[in-house]
This record gives sequence, structure tokens and C-alpha cells, in this order.
Amino acid sequence: MKSRIHDGIAVIALDNPPVNALGAGLRRDLAGILDHLRGRSGVLGAVIGAPGRSFSAGLDLQDLDAPITPPSLRQICDQIEGLPFPTVAVLTGSTLGAGLELALSCTWRLSDPEAVIGLPDVTLGLVPGAGGTQRLPRIVGAAQALNMLMSGQSIKPGAAQKAGLVDGIVRGEPLSGGVHFLKAKQASGAPVVASRDRRDGFADPDAYLRLVSERKTALRQSRYLAPRRIADCVEAAILLPFDAGMEFEAVAHEECRSGPQSHALRHMFRAERRIDPRFLSRADGKGWALHPEGEAVAERLRRALRAAVDHLASLGVTPEAIDRALLDLGFTQVPFGHRVAGGASSRGHDAVQRRVVAALMAEGCRMVEAGVVARASDIDAIAVHGMSYPRWRGGPMRTSVQFGLLGLKRDMAHWAKESRIWEAPALVGEAVKYAAGFEALPTV
Repeated sequence: MKSRIHDGIAVIALDNPPVNALGAGLRRDLAGILDHLRGRSGVLGAVIGAPGRSFSAGLDLQDLDAPITPPSLRQICDQIEGLPFPTVAVLTGSTLGAGLELALSCTWRLSDPEAVIGLPDVTLGLVPGAGGTQRLPRIVGAAQALNMLMSGQSIKPGAAQKAGLVDGIVRGEPLSGGVHFLKAKQASGAPVVASRDRRDGFADPDAYLRLVSERKTALRQSRYLAPRRIADCVEAAILLPFDAGMEFEAVAHEECRSGPQSHALRHMFRAERRIDPRFLSRADGKGWALHPEGEAVAERLRRALRAAVDHLASLGVTPEAIDRALLDLGFTQVPFGHRVAGGASSRGHDAVQRRVVAALMAEGCRMVEAGVVARASDIDAIAVHGMSYPRWRGGPMRTSVQFGLLGLKRDMAHWAKESRIWEAPALVGEAVKYAAGFEALPTV
């Protein structure tokens, strides 16, 4: 982290290669610089940027798995807004998630022409936790805020400028451009309004609330928690004072962060990026493409699913009950094609789900033991992309841990007397020893 002051303008260069993740060290250094600047006379403004690299791609995923080490990003954003002078964030490279939340706490934002700007938190099952749902709609309004927050997709600098999210496109050296912009603003006597006090996005309260209501109605049947809570937070932004809205967001963020969906989606994010590309790879930077070796793994999983379903049917479980249980588990395609709504869970309903997950998990373990794939999370990624296993469950290996691996192993000992599909491979016994289950095991 570097900072300098020239002609009354402080220039802060974020420095945490390769993507300026806002880990504990960077947050601590930034907080120290901000404290120093606040107490120093003669400082007229500050520019924050990252020359030659991404402004910030957000938090480290590891920060989401444990209590945050102070200072939190929310505290730093409050520090920035509380400075006695205006600030400019210059967005370069990836400005995503917590990185954009940091920029939103500045008075103005500039972007280079190639920056990637977005809030992808929802793709990890999260509500932003440092004011993203409160500052963004104040600046750009409900429609643009909901689109960005709920899709998780990035927008281009030109679109961000049109929406009012950025105040200009800077070419050339980014920090120098930020200094020139700030001096021009000060010379023109432009009003300095903190993001928390902006009301641009609230110009038509009735239209704002109508848009939020429409989104909330559309989400009533969604299996995903984070989009519903994001809509609640964007609604709170206009209904509550800023500080109360921030507390509302904090509760929603923690509810999602600690819940099973976000854990599963973060697991899937890691699994997709660790798997050998001969099985699965990114297609054109957007979707994922399953390759022939991945298709072979998926086919083995499909056969295991079919065997489990056929055996359940032989025990007298009706096709409708099986389909209902699988729909409730999260499958969108079911073996018998019944278009039934997911019903309330019952003992029999749960038993179907447990048997299906156990059969898939056991087949996955056999493939890991045989060296077909390197790790259990490979099975999860292939199941999601190759057999429509629900992403928000994190794959069958992850689901089996969530169901309680020890209890599932005990049940499998009984079910294996009926069919070998439930015979528990040795890998299950190894995974039972660890709270993290299969994730704690070494790769082959």
C-alpha cells in the first residue's frame, strides 16, 4: 500500500497482487492511511486507485469462512464517507463485489475504458455486506440496482456512466486522471454529497417501490435465498434511514453467509475452478462446457440415479412420490416426468432423497478411489453441469455431508443388504472422520 500527498491531494495506491483482494492486511493498511489523512491538516481530497492492476476483485473467499478480522470493509467504507474532504475512486481492471462497495463509499467514481464493474455476490449465495444494497440504489435507482445485484453480471464502463454509477471515463494514467478530475470538481465548486446522503435514485419513490414489489412477487417461488433478501434490502434502502438500512443489510448478509446455500455455492465456485479442464471448462468466458471425459463421469452418475430410483419403485414407492422428492431436492428434470409441486417433507419423502444422494455419493467415491477424477468436488461440479443436479445444493458429495455423513453411512449399511449400489466405499469412512467431510481428504 502506497500513499503520497501533492498539492493537497492524497493519492492512495492499493497494492495486494494479483487482484487487490480486500483481505485483512490490505484493510488494515488502508484504515491506517485513512486515519492518518483524517488527522492531517492541508489535505483537500483523496484519490484511491490501483495503477497497473485491478482496483479490487473483492474479498478473499477465505474471509467468508470465518469471522472477519477487523477492520471490516463496512468500517472502512464508513471511514471514507466520514473524511472531511471529497474522494475519488478510479476503477481499473476488475472492480467487483467488495471492490465496488469500496468505490461506492467515495464521493465520485471514474473508470478506465476496459474496467469490469459488478456485484457478483448473489452468485455465491450472498447479499453484499458493506453497503452495496444501500448506496447503489441511492445513486442509480431501483431498476439498475436490482439488475446488477440480482443478476451478478458486470456492466461496461459506458453503461455505468450512463446509469450514473461512474462520473467519467479516464484515459491515460488512472491516478493522475483522478487527481485532475478532483481538482476540476473543486475548482468548479461542485457540491460534495456523500453516497449515503444521495437521493438521485429515489426521485420517484412510487416507481421505485413498485419495481421492488414486482421483483419480490417474481421471486416468491425461487429456491434461492439471496435474491429474495437482496430485494428486501433494496426496499429497505428507501424506507429506512441509512444507518438502519445498513443494519438491515448486515442481518441479511449474515443470514446468507452462514446458511447452507451460500456454503454450497461457494463450494461449487471453488470446484469449478479446480477441476481438470479435460472434464469441464469455461465456455467463451460465460457458461461451462462438459467434455467427453466429463460426460462419461456424468453418465455413471445418471446410471446410479436410475438404479436408486428403480430400486425405490421396487419397494413400492410410487413414481409420483419419487418425482416429488427429487423436485423438492432441487432437480428440475425427474425420472417419471410428473409435473408435481414440491410438497411438505415427510419421513418417506426424506428417505427417498437420502437414498438417491447416497447412491450418487457412493458412485462418486468409487470414481475418486479409482483415480477417474482427482477429488470429490470434481464429482459435484460434473453432477451440476452434467445431470442438472441443483447448484444450490453444491453437488451430491456436498449434499451427503450436509445430510450428516455418519448417519448416512449407517443407513447405507442396511440398504446395501438390498442392493450393492449402496455399498459404502472406504472413502466414505475416511470422510466421516472430518467435519469438512470429503473436502478434508487429499486429492489422488
